[in-house]
Amino acid sequence: MGNRKIDVSVIVPVYNVEPYIRQSVQSVLEQTHRNLEIILVDDGSTDYSGRICDEFAQKDSRVTVIHGENVGTGNARNKGLAAAQGEYVYFADPDDLLDAALIEDNLTLARTYHAEIVVFGYREAWRTPDGQLHMKKEVVPTLGGVFDYAGFWSHYRELQIKTSVWLRLFRRDYLVCYGLRMSALRNGEDSVFVFDTYAAPFQTIVYHQKAYYTHIQHEGSATSVFHPGRIECEYQVGRRLEEVIHSMEGIGENYDDLIQQRYLTGFASIITVVAHAAGLTNRKKAEVIQNYAARKEIKHALAAADYSMFSWISQIKFGMIRLRLYQLVIWAAGLRR
Repeated sequence: MGNRKIDVSVIVPVYNVEPYIRQSVQSVLEQTHRNLEIILVDDGSTDYSGRICDEFAQKDSRVTVIHGENVGTGNARNKGLAAAQGEYVYFADPDDLLDAALIEDNLTLARTYHAEIVVFGYREAWRTPDGQLHMKKEVVPTLGGVFDYAGFWSHYRELQIKTSVWLRLFRRDYLVCYGLRMSALRNGEDSVFVFDTYAAPFQTIVYHQKAYYTHIQHEGSATSVFHPGRIECEYQVGRRLEEVIHSMEGIGENYDDLIQQRYLTGFASIITVVAHAAGLTNRKKAEVIQNYAARKEIKHALAAADYSMFSWISQIKFGMIRLRLYQLVIWAAGLRR
């Protein structure tokens, strides 16, 4: 890159995504805004993902590859952030797709309003085993506009949207100023990162009511795989949101229901992946759910939450848990994704 000023650093953590990474990285290279650096962080891939990254670097001078041992998505993103030189930073996942105008449109908004963060919408899709994409839904911010820090907290309820980093553009000096880095959690690390930005006062945040990113789930997606640490990760995400909200003097008490919603959203995710976990008996699965439901914060959320915020399927699951029908909730959750 030499001494040329770079507008945006796009950071992509890569781990065993050989079937998807070519199309994903190509969607970054085809951005209408060309002044980018693309940092591909090969997180110890054991398939050909790392070699594919090197191929892109050989063909396009904007691409840099960092190879290393497997340290998890959060730490891989941190490696990319440490190497980034752009005025702004964008984190993409290696199996998703970017609309061509994602960087151009949102960078324009960031510069127009001198914003530290720009938030935009996304689409959810499912990739079938034969590679076909099926769109599920489009999600954009309910409330659009430009907010200072106080305004953000005044409208926090209306500004709720998925806490994934790939629907946010960040000014790099803001992240550096507050020492904002990804946690080492194996799941939910991006949610914790976003909650950390809530606690790091910004001058301006922009909410843009347009979808620019397609988040694709498939068998083997990080969000669809169960591992023992997954439970603690989901719990820590809820705990971080609770800490941040309760630190907001005179405001935090207005959002207790959103804390409960976050705890139960994580619990619903745990129920689904546990129900589909290979190698666990139904008895063990029920025991995992029972133990999680016994945690103080989860018990409170189950008792106090407004269930109307959830789908009717989740409402039924939570009702079963409150009745201690743990085997039944595992059976019901196992019927579908």
